[in-house]
Amino acid sequence: MEEAKKALLIATRIKQERAELIASNKSKHKGFNSIAGYEKEKFILTDSFINLLPLEAAGQDVEFPNSILFFGPIGNGKTSFAKAFANSANCNFVEAKSSKTARNKDDREKSFYDNLLSNAKVARQNFLDTGKRTIILVDEIDRFAYEDSSINARLKKIFKKLFRGLSLYCFCNNK
Repeated sequence: MEEAKKALLIATRIKQERAELIASNKSKHKGFNSIAGYEKEKFILTDSFINLLPLEAAGQDVEFPNSILFFGPIGNGKTSFAKAFANSANCNFVEAKSSKTARNKDDREKSFYDNLLSNAKVARQNFLDTGKRTIILVDEIDRFAYEDSSINARLKKIFKKLFRGLSLYCFCNNK
């Protein structure tokens, strides 16, 4: 009987240690720790954004960048990096997208604009309610904001008026 209790106690301790190890490993692989490389970019974003968040929370007047452009070919990790950045900064993260069911260019632009506006309003209200910033990823901006795009004027207006530093916008360009 005594040996059964010892075996049960050992099994319970092993199970607890395993759960702690799994939890520890998960926390090590969050945020920038989940992305290999990009050390210079990580340093710049940590220095110019992440390290300033506690100062802002303490009531200091801090100036943040309001947008970042990630560029490169499709598949080089721009979206993953933006998500890791948001996680490292303990910010909310949303992606502005167009509808997958949009039938033509005008419908895609309208859907994208409406989604961006909706995300911005939610981010703004969340900041006012909680003080927590939001990283809004505008993926494949070059699909919508090309040189003669009808959406450009509206995008400039929305970025100037609504976003005023309450959120950080990460733009991905595939060129």
